[in-house]
Amino acid sequence: MKKIFTLLVMCLCVASMAWADEETIDLTTQGYDNQQEVTTVTGTKATLTFNIGTGKNAPKYYTTGTAVRLYGGGTLTISATETISKIVFTFDTYKDNFYVPKASNCTVNTGSYDPDSRTWTGSATSITLTNTATGGHFRFQKLVITYGNGGTETVSAPAFSHPAGTYYSPFELSMSTSSAGASIYYTTSGDEPTASSTLYTSPITISANTTVKAIAVKGSLTSAVTTAVYELGTATDVANIAAYQAADSGTVVRFTSPVNVLAHNGNNLYVKDATGYAYLYGSIAQKYKNGDVIPAGFTGTRTKHNGEPELSVSTTSNFKAASGNSPIEPEVIQVSDVAADYFAHYVLIKGANTSFAHKTITDNSGTASCYTSMGGFSAKGDSVNVSVYGIIGSYGKTNTVYQVLPTKIVGATVGVDNIAAFKALADSTVSAIKGDVSVYYASGSNLYVKDATGYMCIFGTTGQSYKNGDVIPGGFSGTKVTYNDGPEMKAPLEGFQPAKSNSPIAPDAATTAIVTAANWGHYVKLSNVTLSAVNGKNLTVTDAAGSAAAYNSFGVSLPTDLTAAYDLTAIVSSHNGKAQLLVTAITLAGGGTIALPEVENLAGLYALNSGVNAKLTKPITTIYQNGRDLYVKDSAGTYGLVYGQVTNTFANGDQITGAVMNWSSYNGIKELTPVDSTMVKSGDGTPVAPEEMALEDVSQDLVHHYIIVKNATLVADTDKANTYIINDGTVEMKLFNKYSKTLAMPTQPSGTYDVKCFVSLYTSNTVTTLELVPVEVKSTSALKGDIDGDGKVNVTDVTALINGILGQNPVDTAIGDLNADGKVNVTDVTALINIILSNN
Repeated sequence: MKKIFTLLVMCLCVASMAWADEETIDLTTQGYDNQQEVTTVTGTKATLTFNIGTGKNAPKYYTTGTAVRLYGGGTLTISATETISKIVFTFDTYKDNFYVPKASNCTVNTGSYDPDSRTWTGSATSITLTNTATGGHFRFQKLVITYGNGGTETVSAPAFSHPAGTYYSPFELSMSTSSAGASIYYTTSGDEPTASSTLYTSPITISANTTVKAIAVKGSLTSAVTTAVYELGTATDVANIAAYQAADSGTVVRFTSPVNVLAHNGNNLYVKDATGYAYLYGSIAQKYKNGDVIPAGFTGTRTKHNGEPELSVSTTSNFKAASGNSPIEPEVIQVSDVAADYFAHYVLIKGANTSFAHKTITDNSGTASCYTSMGGFSAKGDSVNVSVYGIIGSYGKTNTVYQVLPTKIVGATVGVDNIAAFKALADSTVSAIKGDVSVYYASGSNLYVKDATGYMCIFGTTGQSYKNGDVIPGGFSGTKVTYNDGPEMKAPLEGFQPAKSNSPIAPDAATTAIVTAANWGHYVKLSNVTLSAVNGKNLTVTDAAGSAAAYNSFGVSLPTDLTAAYDLTAIVSSHNGKAQLLVTAITLAGGGTIALPEVENLAGLYALNSGVNAKLTKPITTIYQNGRDLYVKDSAGTYGLVYGQVTNTFANGDQITGAVMNWSSYNGIKELTPVDSTMVKSGDGTPVAPEEMALEDVSQDLVHHYIIVKNATLVADTDKANTYIINDGTVEMKLFNKYSKTLAMPTQPSGTYDVKCFVSLYTSNTVTTLELVPVEVKSTSALKGDIDGDGKVNVTDVTALINGILGQNPVDTAIGDLNADGKVNVTDVTALINIILSNN
């Protein structure tokens, strides 16, 4: 009966899918930089246009919330080539759906929008949604657009991977359709395609002038025809920038050597090589950053603009993803140097003033034009005594004028006067504080400061070391956010200077009555209190005035004797709308330190109450470190995960003696919270080897164990990003690439692999399951030269090999040592290219 029910559900799903032509536009996967302005997003049929409208802030993408923000007065227009019947929006739902449009602050020009289901319904090819509020913003993450009218089934026309146009190198053309179950048929003769034409099964090579026409067919239904005319032109090969600039105007050139990126913003791209500097203009469907290496093979037309050479480029110019990155430092100049000799150079001007109203930059040497095209200069960029990073550009069709195009302005001292004014700013506003502030508590990335107007937390890396009483000079800046109901300045943080003086700040005497939202940020001392309800980092503080919740955010050593009286120093904060104390110190009532328990190993630590610090008298051995995660093994063979701020860097086999830490439970797993100052290498031990284990033997008792699973297959899990199904022939299990920023997994897993990993648990909807976290994946059946692990040896492996040599992703010698010299280096790149050419 269960099988029949499942089959019925599947049939209903298939039936419902057949009557809906949908398109998903995911704004979280567009590759935007934090705070990048967003105007147009193009899908298969739909185009999203974000506009500032009548507002003051342009729509931008923020990594906080992973969404495009539409501010008050702004509009979003969804236009499509077919009739839209429904749009389901996904928004950031932080703070009880604060950033989701409501009936009171959102209008649509046609159809209707339901704020409860976050769904627009109607019948139109263009819909405009307006944020009618005077403040606040919406956070768009994803749109699912349904086309068609009622129950009329449609088939989506094929989409081509390359737009029509002129290309100067052969390329592989891919086709796709958003209609599930549809097949694509195409012609390259110019004839109209039918269901009897060539069936599309894999990318086709375009190496001559070709007209491609394609349709999608599903049963008796046929889509509209997609047509693209491709022309293969002839380009003049140039070895470098100097050779390109020497070419006649109008010449189409192809670079045979790579170039290095200085800066990229929108259609403006500045590059250099050993022979010179160049300005490229046009849409290239790539996003580069300073230091990126653009591989050889890109093309463009040599033109002249504003008195200087310009390479006109487009989406057909064959720009590839960066093959490596080596950051390029700016040349330090002064304003009087802004001239032709520095055109397209990346520069730094110190001690400058900028004016948005006059579009100028000034220092002691003079004044020059300053413009916005590289994204680092805006209405918020008016500033004094700053360091301006930027490109030297030009303007003027008849008389060329050279100007500074800022990419970043650091150290702005023009902003708000004090903490109260900063607190009043809208969230996500970047501003400086002109007045001095004093530090009353510092721990890791948390810096609590005050001035005569209020209290604030600074979170992130300032580049300085501060302690209680330090006076930070005004002129520092960051992004204003609200976190746990309090004002916070967070990254990017700029302009922090060493402390100008120090006047120690003592906490104010108080009772638990002070723990209210109105007293957020106050630095207080509560005397003669008792502690109870200690659970992990949570505890209750009681005195004569009552009780208050407290949280051991900073890893303070909690006492084991809960019958004694204590003095407690803390910061008034809040969590989920409820006021609480953040504990900064605990001492015996009336004075005296709390004796620190000593234990031999992790078992002894786990025997103490959660949150109680203890000193490990026997060494622990480190295994693997990544970010805030540090896996260790103690002298008794017990594995553990140390999670938290650890300044020092450790390798497999390093020993730490005298570490002080406590434990807490997260998702059913015991985690260790360290006291950073005690996490110091004391000697070299024996590196920990992984335990070889079959998946059927992995159990929850082995959480944090370091194991190796041999000869296993991997299949990407479509339900969860960076997740794979691993199977060694015994059972299958989830493999989550938690460290995806540093560990490259096979792009199209095939064959078998030896996987070194840690055993973990994953909790979803209160259900906890076993999961493995990989730290090394090595192919045991790899094809020599198949660097990216897609089962083929082709040009994509050249980029992967170069990235590996540059240190971005490690390359297995068995795969990458193509000239059999026992090493993977640049000589193997030539060998790989020769293999690819011989295969072709």
